[in-house]
Amino acid sequence: MAEFIIQKSASGQFYYTFRGNNHEVVMVGEEHTTKQACQGSIASVRLNAPNDDRYTRWQTGASYYFNLKAANGEKLGASEAYTTAQSRETGISVVKREAQGAPVIDRS
Repeated sequence: MAEFIIQKSASGQFYYTFRGNNHEVVMVGEEHTTKQACQGSIASVRLNAPNDDRYTRWQTGASYYFNLKAANGEKLGASEAYTTAQSRETGISVVKREAQGAPVIDRS
């Protein structure tokens, strides 16, 4: 089952990782000063995930990436590096399909 995991960074900030059904990290959220702000970011991911126009796609060298953005352009999450454009599209498909119903696990 896909899941959001809330974690605390070394600097004391809160962020989430979104993991797919295979437990691999698909996307990581921005750092926030409060857990409530991180939870709000997850709620925004759920709202924006189904909309293809909210994803930006790019390539750097041999790696492929995507970001998910809110309607106002705010970055909600950044993908891990993928080795092919197709695997990046698979990652986007996982977020689109699984984010809305994924549970949140608090490990902060």
